[in-house]
Amino acid sequence: MLNPYLVSSQTSYEPTRSLYEGMIIECIQITGQNYYYIPRTLSDRLDNVFGEDVLSSFDSYAEIEAYLDDTEGFGGEGNMLSKFGLEVRATATFIVSRTRYTETVVPIVPANRNAAVRFRPNEGDLIYAPFSKSLFEIKFIEDEAPGFYQLQKKYVWCIRCELVQLNNENFNTGIDVLDTTFGQNIDRLNSTVTDETGFTILLEDGGVVLTEDYDISKKYDDHISYGDNSDIKKEFIEIMNFDKKNPFNELF
Repeated sequence: MLNPYLVSSQTSYEPTRSLYEGMIIECIQITGQNYYYIPRTLSDRLDNVFGEDVLSSFDSYAEIEAYLDDTEGFGGEGNMLSKFGLEVRATATFIVSRTRYTETVVPIVPANRNAAVRFRPNEGDLIYAPFSKSLFEIKFIEDEAPGFYQLQKKYVWCIRCELVQLNNENFNTGIDVLDTTFGQNIDRLNSTVTDETGFTILLEDGGVVLTEDYDISKKYDDHISYGDNSDIKKEFIEIMNFDKKNPFNELF
């Protein structure tokens, strides 16, 4: 039988809950570290193919304490060499008090965020770890662990993250290290193709393989296309013929 002095009514839980929650917050503030929570601001430009916002930005931040659940270092597959080059696939799990999140982060989330998810961390938001200078993207929110309904209440958010893979988002957070490091033009199409010695591959007329027309002074939504590949397309058409009987027929 349950203890009748603690569970006789819903009201009798409150003092014990408040004490327990206060201990959790104090424990995180003692053993955790300060992180920057950066909410993602979505626009109305939705990619119907991939189902993602192509013009999202990061315009605010909140500093909040969190406990890093990975005590022996970041998780994930670590550094690996793939066909795309060196990839760093680190993961991290952060424990954040629900009360502290409501007090510090909820007031700065974008106004256009859905009311049904404003109260909790959102997938796609970022967390910056100053001690390692790592920028993580939230991938999943676990809301029932750790501390599974102790005293019939949930006290923390368990935030599972991966190192972010940026897609030319705009950074205006007010954090200099973030805005200068991650807010610059990082479009890969801005780099010309080079060989193993570092020599830039040129066309017959002396132009580069990929001519970039991106202008960093323009707004992100001003760009219709990211690159001008007409030279490559012209050369391709001159040597290849997509015939129905022989689609890979060469014209030379």
